[in-house]
Amino acid sequence: MAFARDVFPWRGPHAPVRLADARSAIPMPMARGWMPLSGRRPSRHFAPTQRASYDDLSWGQVAASVLAGIACAAVSESKVRHPSESQDSSWREFRARLVQKEQAESGKDMLQSEDAGWLHSTTLIEKGSVLISRSGDQFTLDQQYFLHSIILILKRDQGGDVGVILNRPSEWSVEDLGVQRPNALKEAELQLRKLLASLANLGGPRVEEQPWKVSYGGPLHSARDAERGQPTLLCLYRCDGDSDQGEEIIPGLRWLPFSRAREMVAAGARQEDFLVLSGYCGWHRGQLQEELDAGSSWLLAAADHQALFGRKGLLSANRNLGLSRWKKLHEKFLDFASIESHDDTTSEAALKRWMADLAPRHLNPSNPSLRACSERRLPAIMAGSLLRGSASHWILGGPTELRPSKSGTSSSQPPAQYLHKSVLLVLTDITPDQPSVLVLLTGPKIGELPKGKGDVFFGGWAQPRKTHEVLQVPGGYIWGQLTFAPGILQELLDLGAVEEAYGSTLREVLEAPPALRWATAGGCLDSINEASAALLGNAQQKQWYRHYLGIAVEELRD
Repeated sequence: MAFARDVFPWRGPHAPVRLADARSAIPMPMARGWMPLSGRRPSRHFAPTQRASYDDLSWGQVAASVLAGIACAAVSESKVRHPSESQDSSWREFRARLVQKEQAESGKDMLQSEDAGWLHSTTLIEKGSVLISRSGDQFTLDQQYFLHSIILILKRDQGGDVGVILNRPSEWSVEDLGVQRPNALKEAELQLRKLLASLANLGGPRVEEQPWKVSYGGPLHSARDAERGQPTLLCLYRCDGDSDQGEEIIPGLRWLPFSRAREMVAAGARQEDFLVLSGYCGWHRGQLQEELDAGSSWLLAAADHQALFGRKGLLSANRNLGLSRWKKLHEKFLDFASIESHDDTTSEAALKRWMADLAPRHLNPSNPSLRACSERRLPAIMAGSLLRGSASHWILGGPTELRPSKSGTSSSQPPAQYLHKSVLLVLTDITPDQPSVLVLLTGPKIGELPKGKGDVFFGGWAQPRKTHEVLQVPGGYIWGQLTFAPGILQELLDLGAVEEAYGSTLREVLEAPPALRWATAGGCLDSINEASAALLGNAQQKQWYRHYLGIAVEELRD
């Protein structure tokens, strides 16, 4: 929406507005480059001399535009650092009141939290928008960090959209991520700030810096930080309206670099008012809008900081911001969006497993020293050997960089739940500098040969290089192969994601039904926890075959 004050100058906060001027300030709804008032917010840069007929506009829309201009002008008297932020804040509050009035007239109440915050649905993506993941299993197989997530959009421009996940706390601190401490001079400056703040607060609590706990903000990190082996750290900061630190996202909530947050705490700011996030989420231009239009992943909302965090400090709020706060916001949106509820049993189990597995290497993937690897010497594995997939390592699809690919060179591949409790036949000698080629022996039936010549079973993504590499098994053939980039299979062996199947022959494995081949190859569950993880893996594996191959597997594992 265009604002009257952006078109003609104001002589004061209470300057009268002529209706003729208000009309000239509002663009024609269907003119080129403009959208209706209920649609996307247009740019403010346009020629003020352009005039047009407004027969299609209601007087209610005209009045709303005039009131918006008056609201923005009134805020100009407040003492703020960035006038544009003041205008956006005023418009956000004004729009929320309009939505509240409209919903009250229709018998629906806008979400009011116990902390008096407000939140309502919207179709406009902007800085400060809130994404709430929909109920369902769309992220159960991959990107489990998006399950039951609340995401705050920090930036929106021609390059795309950037946001951070608000409800993925961890038990890890900044020091656990291998973050380099400031040099001696910088550290001395911080200590001096603490001393001065303590002297200025005689009789009050001493300024002490506690370990900075880190939340998972998303999977992306900047290239500059990656070059230094450092995570991309940023801080959300809850502040009063007069703060000029960092960049405002929504009124009362700003974001700033972690280094600046440390300086502010050393100078006396409350550490609990900061939330440290490692990583961020990103969508290229138009991608997020496409996902919203698809309607299967996200709900879009506008909110104030109290609806997101309550009245407590950000650290305290984040500890309780997970599933319970998501459920509260999502259930309210069932009324707004009229969407159906889903059985989230499997997705909740996948999210809990993801949270339990969250480690410093996920928060700082740029630091190779955080990767869990032993120094044991791996044995030479020759063609014809059998490998056995883990019952727990593959239930979340495996790390992206360790998944099999079609060519052995691409690192971005679908999740690999088909390797859960798998048996693999090695087709080529495994060497550190060559791709490893294997075939899956536990895949389901994917077709039949003509004239009753047998069944065809899934053996992997990659097409066999030669016809004779199609493996003949009792009852049919296994089509397909798996290709690991050089060095990846050795790393999987090192991590325990796969292991050699000693004491079993290929003939013994192939003579057993597919559901029993893992046990025939020596697979077993050693604990109740592993058995529980294996049940989740079984459910995810069935879902994987249904999603990626379009086949229903009722009993793939006993």
